[in-house]
Amino acid sequence: MPNRLITFYKKELQKARDAFGKKDYRISWRHLERAHILGQPPVGNTGGADVPPLQPMEKPKDLLDIINKRNIK
Repeated sequence: MPNRLITFYKKELQKARDAFGKKDYRISWRHLERAHILGQPPVGNTGGADVPPLQPMEKPKDLLDIINKRNIK
């Protein structure tokens, strides 16, 4: 993972932990998916079990903005 994304990755993990602690598992999972997106190249998908591993998926706009602003392809 590019160093420039680590802060954002860690924020998503913290949000996942916070939601999990509140037993809001759906939100926790959402943040884990977002962390997964930041932790891999911009191609691929969220890593959910309901899609093939190499099927490209649309990324959330805010994450694409983070990635693009840091010139990470």
